[in-house]
Amino acid sequence: MTELRDYSGEFRADFKPQHLSKDAITRMWTAASFMYLTMDKIWFSQMVERFGEEVAWEMSHKAWSKAAVAESKRCAEALNIRGNDVATCMKLFQVAPAWAGVCDLDCELINNNHGIVTVKRCPALDVFEKHHGEERIKLVCHKLELDFMADYAHFFNPEMKATPLSLPPRKSPNDVACRWEFKLEK
Repeated sequence: MTELRDYSGEFRADFKPQHLSKDAITRMWTAASFMYLTMDKIWFSQMVERFGEEVAWEMSHKAWSKAAVAESKRCAEALNIRGNDVATCMKLFQVAPAWAGVCDLDCELINNNHGIVTVKRCPALDVFEKHHGEERIKLVCHKLELDFMADYAHFFNPEMKATPLSLPPRKSPNDVACRWEFKLEK
């Protein structure tokens, strides 16, 4: 079967995702990655409605922390990503749906034990800036993300440190969303 650019046209009883072109699979991966944000928004609003904002934030923090570990495990297994250094952790950021699927990011490996992840564009931050303001940005980007980045780092090595180098609020929408240093000192 010829690689399909999309799934327009007639229904195919023998269709499998493997029949899609790389470009089509990439578009599907990106669409599925955005479900992280969509499901979080739906789940969070339901939690606020039922239990209030304080409980919703507490539960969101716990859920995303567990999700970081689960995502790391599944992606590492799926792509045979092995190791315990910063280079290994940065591979995860390049493929993880919660990061590479929704954010525009650069990973700069200084050496195997030192790297910088720059999130140039973050759709969640765009929403916070437009609809929620600085208080929400500081809660998510300064408090929750600090823990999540540590969760990603610690999945590969409990000694790895994730340190924010630049966090919002931004002066301009053209500024990077955030920048993180990952370091493993031996």
